[in-house]
Amino acid sequence: MSSTTEQLFEAAMLLPEDARVTLIERLLETMPGREIGLPIDSADFVAELDRRFADGDDHVAWTDLQAES
Repeated sequence: MSSTTEQLFEAAMLLPEDARVTLIERLLETMPGREIGLPIDSADFVAELDRRFADGDDHVAWTDLQAES
């Protein structure tokens, strides 16, 4: 990373979380052809999660995943 990029990163890390998220979103919007998927608060995203959950039989409980780490 260049020194300018590193300085920008360090400055961004001092921002509150919501400001960092906004910065990330705005930067991603400038990247042509870099679709990152549906926003997490999108009704379509939630519907897709529900569909995937309903399709699978091999669910793992969150507490089981936490116990593995």
